[in-house]
Amino acid sequence: MPIAMLLLLAAGVGYFRLQQGPVLVNFLAASVKQGIDHGLPGLSASFDDVILTFADTGGLELRLRNLSLSEVGGDIVVAAPQAAIELHHGSLWSMHASPQRIELIEPRISLLYSRQSGFALSFSSEASIDPDMMPGQTPEADVIARTGGAIDVAALGRSAASYAEQVGSGSSTLREVGLRNATLLLDAEGRKTYWQVPRLLVDVEQKDGSNIVSGSARVSSSGRIWAASFRTEEKPAGGTLSVAASFDDVVPKEIAWALPGIDALEMLDTPMSAQVKADFGRNGELLAGALDVDVSGSRIRLMQMDRPLVEIDSGVLRLAYEPSAERFAIEPSRIGVGQHSYVVNGEAVNESGGDGGAIWAFSGRMTPASEEVGAKTRGAIQAAQVSGRFIADKEKVQIDEAKLALAGGHIGLHGELDLGDNGGAKWDGDFSGMPVRHLSAVWPKAIASGGRQWFRNNVTDGQVESGTISYLSGRHLEAQGDIKQNPAQFVIAMEVKDVVFTALTGLPSLSAERAVSRFENDKLELDLQAAAMDLGDGDVISIRDGKFVGSDMMGAAPSGQVTFKFSGPAGAVEKIADAPGLSGPLAVKERVPKGVSGKINGDATVGFPLGATLTQRELGYDIKANFTEGTVPGLLDGHDIKGASLEFHATPQAI
Repeated sequence: MPIAMLLLLAAGVGYFRLQQGPVLVNFLAASVKQGIDHGLPGLSASFDDVILTFADTGGLELRLRNLSLSEVGGDIVVAAPQAAIELHHGSLWSMHASPQRIELIEPRISLLYSRQSGFALSFSSEASIDPDMMPGQTPEADVIARTGGAIDVAALGRSAASYAEQVGSGSSTLREVGLRNATLLLDAEGRKTYWQVPRLLVDVEQKDGSNIVSGSARVSSSGRIWAASFRTEEKPAGGTLSVAASFDDVVPKEIAWALPGIDALEMLDTPMSAQVKADFGRNGELLAGALDVDVSGSRIRLMQMDRPLVEIDSGVLRLAYEPSAERFAIEPSRIGVGQHSYVVNGEAVNESGGDGGAIWAFSGRMTPASEEVGAKTRGAIQAAQVSGRFIADKEKVQIDEAKLALAGGHIGLHGELDLGDNGGAKWDGDFSGMPVRHLSAVWPKAIASGGRQWFRNNVTDGQVESGTISYLSGRHLEAQGDIKQNPAQFVIAMEVKDVVFTALTGLPSLSAERAVSRFENDKLELDLQAAAMDLGDGDVISIRDGKFVGSDMMGAAPSGQVTFKFSGPAGAVEKIADAPGLSGPLAVKERVPKGVSGKINGDATVGFPLGATLTQRELGYDIKANFTEGTVPGLLDGHDIKGASLEFHATPQAI
């Protein structure tokens, strides 16, 4: 029988055997161990078996069962229940089985973090972690494995670069190391969170005299997968080490849950991408750093708010770090908010001088992009600036000044934001000299969404003369004993002149020389000493002692009630009853005779939902009025009534 047929027969028998399960090939064990030990100086490999099996992709794969890598002293550095290996083809010609790739399969990794020591890493092949756990949950105590020394990024990069040099010189064949379906437990000063790493692969090579280490990973958290990649390059001639990394679809809020000291990132709850670059010197010192963050689609949400405070539609923030000056700089960066584009820049400098915790003094400025300057900026932000300090030890942001300049007016704020577990905020400010349409344009969606919508739809003109703002939450509100009823206290008071607004959609507008309003938590009060409603054809209803009260203004379905005294021509009643906003819900309109003339005055209370199309059931009213000098044509058998006087009381049930 030809040799080729014998080989095919042997291959067929072997394939059939593999279909029944993995095949032991322990005759390769000594050669594989020697190859790993030679490829990883300072470490010694041990494993139970070498097996040949089908890979997840369908091809053949060599695996090591219960692999562990130990230091010379015997401490286990890496352990996994299985590891996949790929043999270096060249070593087979010399009858060796030296791996060129090792992937640890389903290892359990413990990562310990503290703000003083940084990260420390260890592996375990026995820890059991619930696969249904999500970031923020606490696993069993025995999951925490032994941790080694702190991870020094620069030293780690140097070691990897040195190994790349060995690969380039041919003294080592192992050039790829990775993880497959790894489980990561992060213990950060008592915060224990669980992550999954479906794939991580690190490659080392020497190219054009440079030692290069590159890798990529996918990480799963909260049902979402984000990706990371990195590349380090050491140039022996200059002694510098360059590190570049990218992160895609990372949700900063999830990172903040896991790591203490960065609670400010909890305000960012949408996926973001970032590019990081850093240069290290010969002794591991950081020479320079840069960070580009794609903020497109980002939402900034403060605690106690169920909607975003700020939404950024597009843009990339470009940051640079100067280690010698301990200074972060936001280089001119363009962002898009709504229909407008702005340029943002600023800086943060460590003023602590090395004594105690860092104190970062920061300042920033935002101005319209060049093509926005001109007529288009009339309704947009003219400029914004902020300055303050971040006190790292207290996890506190102090805002000395935050100022928003609008066309003809400004909004100014100062206060503090506490980011710790018992956090909160305290803000005070003022605003003045702006058209009401500009105030409505910068009213955040997160604050009183229902009232905001009614304000934008119904208040059409007016000039804000003065106003004040205050906001309390968390520990700042606890001192007032109100935190159980309201998680936050928000108060705006303002005085407006020449205001024009529509109480109900479809009604004629009301105009007043002056109005005073106060918004507190979910309640809005508006006082009008005198106002007028122009119904056309010279018919004007005069309003006195008007008061509007809005309830549940922080919710999505606010309601309002207005009380007022009124006087004017009696024919106005007919016009109001026929107005689009009341023609459906006002039951009394069918009882208003046509062509009525005379005078009418009285008191009214009207209740209605805000921002909704009214129905008869939703509109409530109680009207008491005097009708004098009246003429009602054709009321009695076609005869007119003249000089009539009448008192009436109208409700939805009867007149």
